[in-house]
Amino acid sequence: MIYDAIVVGAGPAGSTTARVCAEQGLSVLLLDKAEFPRDKPCGGGVTIRAAELLPFDISPVTERVVDGMYLSARQSNGFGRRYPRDLIYFTQRTRLDALLVEKATSAGAVLRERATVRSVERGPNSVVVRSSDETFQARALV
Repeated sequence: MIYDAIVVGAGPAGSTTARVCAEQGLSVLLLDKAEFPRDKPCGGGVTIRAAELLPFDISPVTERVVDGMYLSARQSNGFGRRYPRDLIYFTQRTRLDALLVEKATSAGAVLRERATVRSVERGPNSVVVRSSDETFQARALV
């Protein structure tokens, strides 16, 4: 099969790209070297601006919400401020990535886990991607 697009990496950017392409009716293959859910060391902060770009709610995977901050220096009393709206959602990347992958596959993207990309060859009308044990072809590579 020749896919419209192959997306390499199922982190937040890759999963979101795969979801958006699939929602537009494109055939999409999403490759990742890991198996989901997978642990990913990360601060886990998602800004409200980023969360608002998603057409679904991430609160099911949100653990803490930051709505203010307190700043202090060693020799001052410091100051704090609450904001009229939330600033940052904190989540575990394991849970966030699993949600984003689920949204991509629900939209029609095909997920291949444990698929480490070994080579990419560009042709005149397509690209060939070789993983550890499979070969894929698409019109575009992301």
